[in-house]
Amino acid sequence: MSNISNRHAVVEYVSAGKERSVAYSGQRLSIVRFKAGKDGKKERNSQCVSLPIMNLSDADRITLGKHINEWFFSVQDEMIREMVVKGSEAITDEEIDVVAVNAYLAAQSAGERLTGDSIKEWFVAELQDILLVAFADKMGIGNQPTDEQAQKLERICNVYRDKFATLAGGRTVVDTDSRQKMLKALELIDCSEGIGQKLQARLNAQAAVTVEEFLGL
Repeated sequence: MSNISNRHAVVEYVSAGKERSVAYSGQRLSIVRFKAGKDGKKERNSQCVSLPIMNLSDADRITLGKHINEWFFSVQDEMIREMVVKGSEAITDEEIDVVAVNAYLAAQSAGERLTGDSIKEWFVAELQDILLVAFADKMGIGNQPTDEQAQKLERICNVYRDKFATLAGGRTVVDTDSRQKMLKALELIDCSEGIGQKLQARLNAQAAVTVEEFLGL
């Protein structure tokens, strides 16, 4: 990566540890993630590049106006879908105006809106590959797993993925054994921020709370 020219090197992304990839001061980190196939292998390792932050001028916003409007409409559609799923039979202008959209995006940016889909996407991007390797090592599976072994590893990871996704529900209680296993899995990656941090905090908070207390009974 380079911060002194208009060329910025693409390098392998490291998600955790002392060598964790970070952007240069005053820049942002763009991450390109590659999903694993059914055999548990990725086409290539995730990559990243540190880039200068480009702020849009008024002229830029005019040039991009059509595309910005289409993006704005897509965010409104997300909000409307959530309201309809929750049972809304009518949508007011105030619920999807600029102020409402801004608040919705601010909540997403702050990581306050954990959904099952967002947790599953995070799991695939950040944890799945590391878990596959960890379980393969534990089970004595080499670098070239058979189809049966690859399917077994995939099933195990899917169980973890779906367990983590249940934490999107604010009142979901995870049994002690599962909670301990999920916390162990989180220890394999950097959970100092983002979704990983929030999931870790929710699991830790449950350790000292009874089911009755959690349900408000």
